[in-house]
Amino acid sequence: MTGRLLAAVLLVASTAIPVQVATASEVTKQEPLAINWKSLTPDIDPEIYKKYRTGKLSQTDLRLYMETFHNTARTELAGKNVALTGYLLPQNLQENGKSTEFLFVRKITSWSHTDQVLKPNQATLVNYPEGLKFNQSTQVRYQVTGKMNVGDYTGDDIRSFYKIEATDIKVKRRRFNEYD
Repeated sequence: MTGRLLAAVLLVASTAIPVQVATASEVTKQEPLAINWKSLTPDIDPEIYKKYRTGKLSQTDLRLYMETFHNTARTELAGKNVALTGYLLPQNLQENGKSTEFLFVRKITSWSHTDQVLKPNQATLVNYPEGLKFNQSTQVRYQVTGKMNVGDYTGDDIRSFYKIEATDIKVKRRRFNEYD
């Protein structure tokens, strides 16, 4: 009986479908998930606005909901290789003009020339060990690619739910009629 069992196991093993296992280097080479700034905020519950429009929810309650909404992280982005486009503001400008830490925002006006306080899901901190050399202008749009971390991060005058461990930063010029 053991001979028959062995023959059956060998038959099953010889007809098994091979399984491909991805190595760590193959995972990092995978195409990044292209996200936009709206991806950093949870989806709005359509029932909330329906209640508000029909008078079943007060304006005060809607404001409370929106405050919670803008203070909620998208935990499903944790550990994903992402690509996000926006504006980099250097946080640790060194003597050689390079910076390795940045505040990353959707629009340059989100941070400069205003006293507005950004919600934690409206800005991202970026760590780029290779460093990026800056000139005087921060008016250039960049695409940051790297591993998204989700937590509670604090930078200079900012709190964010997101931090990207960048593997690549490149200039991303706007195309005609392209909007964020």
